[in-house]
Amino acid sequence: MAKQSQTFSIMNLLKVLLAVIVILFLFYLLAFNDVVVRFISLLLNGCLVVLAFLVYRKIDYMIKMKEERKEPIQTEKLPDETEMARKEQQLNKLELDKTQLLEELLTKAGIEEEEKQKYRAKIREKEDEASKLQQELAFMKGRIANLILKRDPEIERIVLLLDADFILNHSLVEINQRFQEISGSFSEQSIEHLKKANYIDQHLQFTRIGYRELLKTAKRIN
Repeated sequence: MAKQSQTFSIMNLLKVLLAVIVILFLFYLLAFNDVVVRFISLLLNGCLVVLAFLVYRKIDYMIKMKEERKEPIQTEKLPDETEMARKEQQLNKLELDKTQLLEELLTKAGIEEEEKQKYRAKIREKEDEASKLQQELAFMKGRIANLILKRDPEIERIVLLLDADFILNHSLVEINQRFQEISGSFSEQSIEHLKKANYIDQHLQFTRIGYRELLKTAKRIN
């Protein structure tokens, strides 16, 4: 223990002496070497500039964070029934304004009453055409939506008989084999319906369209 303590003391003493020598050497350079003095001065100035820049960035970041916290969070609101009713009233008012402006235009133009009636008839005809087109568009959109959401009762019956899990977890070949076994329980009208819809072929094998409908219906039922 005494030897270890003595060795430790000697090492510490050597470190202190080395530090003193380095400090004395630096003082010597500072006193007799202008180049070293300038270098150290430039180095200190550079450190101060970097420190000032970092402090500025930190202060700027804190100010921005404080401003963001103060700003209220705006949430988008869905239009309610009152808003929709107000929009409908605005549309009705615009339609009325359009009629009034038309009447004023016909009056100011000095057109005779017979000519005015002709113009009014043409305008009503165009409005009727526009209304019919809107109805046709609405009808077409409804048909498209019905086709997308179409549910075939025969396909649903097949899925229920074969089991949705079986359809989702087995191949088309296995599904066709199972359908052959239960096809006798379907009427001729049902078989013809499946053929006309291109769900099955003449050999009572599911087509790609039929297989896709089976999977879609099975996923919905499962």
